[in-house]
Amino acid sequence: MNCEAAADSLASETCLIDYAELPSQTRLLLDFLARDSKLPAELWPNGATSLTDFAKDVLANYTTDRDRLAEILIEENRIYESPEAVFRNIERLRRPGSVAVISGQQADLYGGPAYSVYKALSAVKLVAKLTEKGIDAVPVFWIATEDHDFQEISSVNFRSESGEILNATIPIADSDRGRPVGNIKLPPCVERVADDIVSALPETGFTKELRELLSESYSSGATVGDAFGKLFARLLGKYGLILMNPLNKGIRELSAPLFKKAIEHSDSIRSQLHERDELLASHGYHSQVNIGQDFFPLFHIGEDGNRIALRKDESGIRTRDGAIHYSSEDLLEIAENRPFELSPNVILRPLVQDFVFPTVCYIGGPAEVAYFAQSSTVYEALERPATPIRLRSSFTILEPRHRRTMDRYELGFSDVLRGREAILAELAMKWSPKEVHDALDAMETRIREGFEQIRGTVTSIDPTLEEHLEKRRLKLEWHLEAFRKKFLKAGLRSDGDRIRRVDDVFDSVYPEGVLQERSLCFLDFVNRYGFGVVDEIHARITGHDLQHIAVVL
Repeated sequence: MNCEAAADSLASETCLIDYAELPSQTRLLLDFLARDSKLPAELWPNGATSLTDFAKDVLANYTTDRDRLAEILIEENRIYESPEAVFRNIERLRRPGSVAVISGQQADLYGGPAYSVYKALSAVKLVAKLTEKGIDAVPVFWIATEDHDFQEISSVNFRSESGEILNATIPIADSDRGRPVGNIKLPPCVERVADDIVSALPETGFTKELRELLSESYSSGATVGDAFGKLFARLLGKYGLILMNPLNKGIRELSAPLFKKAIEHSDSIRSQLHERDELLASHGYHSQVNIGQDFFPLFHIGEDGNRIALRKDESGIRTRDGAIHYSSEDLLEIAENRPFELSPNVILRPLVQDFVFPTVCYIGGPAEVAYFAQSSTVYEALERPATPIRLRSSFTILEPRHRRTMDRYELGFSDVLRGREAILAELAMKWSPKEVHDALDAMETRIREGFEQIRGTVTSIDPTLEEHLEKRRLKLEWHLEAFRKKFLKAGLRSDGDRIRRVDDVFDSVYPEGVLQERSLCFLDFVNRYGFGVVDEIHARITGHDLQHIAVVL
């Protein structure tokens, strides 16, 4: 951990924490960040290539009709009521020499966990750096509306006035299960859910504006995709962030040539993915997506709107449930004439993005970096230049009162990451009377010494008594330790004010044992700090962030 003031202290406004210190980080991600072996270069092609040089490859291989793409983007972003800065960037993208920096996320309720905003701002910041170098670049956010697991996007967390975690959830109608989430219309209860959540939040000078934002974006009858787009346009549109919904039929039409190529080369894609799996396994890594012998890179969207996985076997191509069979020719005809009936899976999706847009870089989270280690081989199978991937910026936002509590009890950010129970146990020892612990330690020492004094005599009389003697010693020590724990718990119960302050830190900084950015909705911070919090985060992204940032606002 590298802090501007004292080591592992939050006395400064910003602290940097190595990813290796964060919980649950995979070796795959840490090796990606380290770049200290030849393997990452194979798993993440062009990762070390300068984006200035890679932009030339992108432009040389880009064949999508820019004018048609621009018209689609104008249509989409008008739906979201995006500001003028977005439409200026769309016109820049129309120019032959321009490239795109893309990030994206599922269309989570109310924008989802805070890291969705951090992704978008990371793309915005990289575009600014490329522009300084003379590269004509624009930021694009690909709203992953095609996914059909509604449960994944249907809830998000906020904090109440008292710091309690509040969960906002909307239900799904049975008739919408299995459909791409972007097409699902929000139920009437979405307005009540928003009112309930906002009413439970701390009342600030920004709460009224937040209520208006949710009312304008998440209204009954709006689609999940449009609601997310309107929210992000309001939060991030001033940075010129272009929003894209891949369910747009025009985007499907632009994707058709890549769909056809994926159908024609599906066997090669599957074969290369199996080889990549073997490579990953040989180095102790795990596959991110299970590639079965019947793997096929596309879904089919049926007449009922459901998104159904396709599988390929000796008899041809079939839906996963076996209800419908296709030949390759059937699917090629669909790709040519009705591409809106096809949808890429998680392996093919990055290539679709990079076919539709002249993508110079993708900004992803830890999971996407891991996915790319597996899917990057598909670029080779489809004869496409592999897009470099960069890790998004990562933040934890602390309030001044949390910093004061942590400083008062000498807690660093890495201490909080060890968990509430471990820290409370250590603080209880620190806060409880020293003479009690000294006495318990002395008793334990005397017990151990006393048993050692009689061990020789006892075993000389009957060697079988040694095991019994040892059990009794351990039993006495166990009773002493049990009393110590009970004493510590009693001390904690009697010290409610300090415990409440520590609990408040954990509820806000490391809620429910999860990194804040993965648990709390970004709108929680908008309520506390106003829309200016977006600018605060944007200002702290350097574009070279390979560490987690803990920032006090």
